[in-house]
Amino acid sequence: MAESVGGTVSRQAAPEHSVSSQAATLLWIGPTGGHEFSECFRFCRRQAAQLAVRRSITEAIRRPAGHVGRIILARLTRQTPSRPAWQRLIGLYPTAEVLAIGGGLCDGEGRTGEPWPGGRRVRFSRWAEVLPDWLAPCGVRPQRVAIGATMLVICDRFETAEPYLELTRLAGNATGDGCQIPGPLVQWHRAYLPATHSGFETILWDDSVVRESSADGWRQRLAMSRPAWPSGLRDRRRGAAADSTGGRCRRHFWLATQPTPAEIAAATAGGVTAVLTKPLRLEHLLRPTVVRDAG
Repeated sequence: MAESVGGTVSRQAAPEHSVSSQAATLLWIGPTGGHEFSECFRFCRRQAAQLAVRRSITEAIRRPAGHVGRIILARLTRQTPSRPAWQRLIGLYPTAEVLAIGGGLCDGEGRTGEPWPGGRRVRFSRWAEVLPDWLAPCGVRPQRVAIGATMLVICDRFETAEPYLELTRLAGNATGDGCQIPGPLVQWHRAYLPATHSGFETILWDDSVVRESSADGWRQRLAMSRPAWPSGLRDRRRGAAADSTGGRCRRHFWLATQPTPAEIAAATAGGVTAVLTKPLRLEHLLRPTVVRDAG
């Protein structure tokens, strides 16, 4: 992978009319560290075939990258670029799609403040849902994990669980890629009952019942849902316990409203497979993309 960071020399911008069969360059603009962007940036650095990094829009204009197909703008605040700077940036990369990843201070921007001029936006906690597919032109191949044959939804009321109960009917066409995926058997309950629910392969914990907790708190919470059969090796990357039941895995998803970086880190450290942000598209449960990596 070719990468350009800071003072590293980058390739000059290729002529717009040139045709190349190589993977497009991902241009990352903005901070690459911190609790909100570091994990996302690590994924891009590890997966994209070519990555160019610029600390600001001004630097991206002054030092153009070549063959750019995707642009990510990491935004710490709601501050928007000036119109002339934005027009110059778009003029340099007219065929590139732009995605703004907003930190927690950008929450609520759609209701208040000056609208973001760059089109599509996503909260930092949703990057794992969006980037693997969106970055396909940059050589990223998403790693899919099937949801399993059975799923238990833990939430406060039936109206909250009802959309997830539709997963069985929607299976096979919800992903939009022509793949036929067996629909999971989905059940709903207000609380986890070990004697009744030990056989479920996937558990969706909704924050209407299960609030944020420390890593130790999550470990204790998930410990009660371990199956009665002996457990084997633990897949630390995906937070799933591999059981001696024909290779089945117990997976846990916490569905939360605008989770903070600390809450996400505690949940995944405590054994949660992935933290999903409300509102959730059902296809992310049918074929969730588990790409988070603490390393």
